[in-house]
Amino acid sequence: MSLPTVTGHAVEGPPYREAQVCLGTKWAGAYYQFYLTGTTTPANVYQNGVLTVPFPTTGNVTADSYGRFPPIWVDTSVTYRVRFYNSANVQQWQLDPYVPPLATVGTSALSAYGVSVAPTGEVTIPAPNAGGSGVSLTLDAGVLGSAALRVNGTLAGNSALIINSSATVGTQTATFAATNKPGTATSSPAGWLPITCDGVQYYTPIWHGNNFTPYTSSPGALGETIGGISVTFGGNGVTSVTGGTAVPGSWFAPTTPSIGAGYYINITRTGGTPGVNFSAAQGAWTNIGAGGLTVTSTPSGIVYGTYQISSNSSGAPIVAAGVINLGIFSQTDTYVSGSGTETVPSGASYVTIYVWGGGGSGASKFAGTGAAEGGGGGAFCVSTGLAVTAGQTFTYAVGAGGAGVAGPASGNSGGASTVTGTSVSITAGGGQGGQLGVSGGTGGTATGGTTTNNAGQAGQTAAAGGAGGNNGNSTGGGNPGGGAPGGGSQGYANSLTSPNGGAGQITFNYS
Repeated sequence: MSLPTVTGHAVEGPPYREAQVCLGTKWAGAYYQFYLTGTTTPANVYQNGVLTVPFPTTGNVTADSYGRFPPIWVDTSVTYRVRFYNSANVQQWQLDPYVPPLATVGTSALSAYGVSVAPTGEVTIPAPNAGGSGVSLTLDAGVLGSAALRVNGTLAGNSALIINSSATVGTQTATFAATNKPGTATSSPAGWLPITCDGVQYYTPIWHGNNFTPYTSSPGALGETIGGISVTFGGNGVTSVTGGTAVPGSWFAPTTPSIGAGYYINITRTGGTPGVNFSAAQGAWTNIGAGGLTVTSTPSGIVYGTYQISSNSSGAPIVAAGVINLGIFSQTDTYVSGSGTETVPSGASYVTIYVWGGGGSGASKFAGTGAAEGGGGGAFCVSTGLAVTAGQTFTYAVGAGGAGVAGPASGNSGGASTVTGTSVSITAGGGQGGQLGVSGGTGGTATGGTTTNNAGQAGQTAAAGGAGGNNGNSTGGGNPGGGAPGGGSQGYANSLTSPNGGAGQITFNYS
């Protein structure tokens, strides 16, 4: 509806406005006063369609000496009370509430308010304003027998119509029924139209007699390619995987609460670690259930298979088939410098931690005098098969290799590498620098490993430069440079700068 008019004058909402109508000199100085509905609180109306320039006096619009009003733009998010006064301040009429009509001409492509008409012709109608009486849209076909509305989906299976009723508080229920079918229905629809209501996709039957090609896919079970540590076939049709993926991501479409109660799955093992099987549904038709069905490998290992889904516990008919591969979780995180926090990833059950300390650097001597001693190797620790849970943390620090020196000087020691956490305290000490004129650097010492605590090898002594010691894992000794992780570096003659010792390393291997 529109405002009551005085000789044809009316106000409309953005992006619509009144025409500039002259009411005559009788109404010179007459004015509209806009309020919030049910109150006497003035409410802004505007001089432009984007609602950025309100009239100077809040809610007050006055005619000129000829009874002409300027264009008035109203905010469709506000419900107004409107009063019309003559120049003597005598009220002529009022309307409460005032709901502006839809536009009949024009576009609002450049406006953030009101009905939006895109350059390509799409029209968006905003939700009714709070407290208003709502918006009704009626479409009349121009010719008898023609369609008043045609809805085209962009892709097969995508919803052509989406209904959101979330503006109303409380649970929303949408029911789609083909009770007014044209002609006589066949035993089954010609196709199904996908419609989304309040975020849930429904399929409405399309019956013969429509003059367009029906969408022929029906709701039902889907085959997937699944790989991960474990998989849950959800009772609502969604497939969830730990440590992997499921493509396309649901075993039934559209998502339907408790749909699993009516479907059964049977898995056939095709390979994997000997003795490792699927924890459920292997070789037997098993109900997915309203609460869903979780499948893992048992015992922990790798198992490959294919599966079938049926709508009957007998296995007939088969309505979908797919591939399912489950296995041991595997992830390795390695650090060669710095310090920080290591977080156990989702899917991991155990961790083995490998820790190397930094290697010492070799000594450097004057030409022709004495020996040049090599640096000692860093220690090596291992803690095997520690039980962990996702989100658990460890604090780590990687020992640096000892810096090389210019002679005559003894080498520098490598830094210790450490890992601490719940029931874990591992230290792989750094190797000692080569001791000029005394001996090769001693190897680092190790503590805290549950299975391995090996000291590093001592550096060697030689006139031309002793080799660096190996790390506690018997690798990395420098000749000349200290190899990573944690090898000691060679001693250098002739006052040359000795190489750096090898940096330490920490590795977390999850399963």
